[in-house]
Amino acid sequence: MTMIGILGFYIKSDKKEVKEKLTENADEIEKLNERFRALERDLPFTYVTRDDYIRQMARMENKLDKIYQRIEKGGGGNE
Repeated sequence: MTMIGILGFYIKSDKKEVKEKLTENADEIEKLNERFRALERDLPFTYVTRDDYIRQMARMENKLDKIYQRIEKGGGGNE
């Protein structure tokens, strides 16, 4: 009978410990979710997509080519 009491005590303490760990894990998951939502919200304002970068660089190259052509022709654009 004493053995059953000891086993019951350990099972209860283990069950309580498992519940505490689950609660801690749930809190950590919620914190990670909040950080992910903040990252998702701020990402478009912090980083440029690859396609946008390529498009912007193509525009810059096009403008530089026009400037080079004007210099090559000797014109300052006052034609």
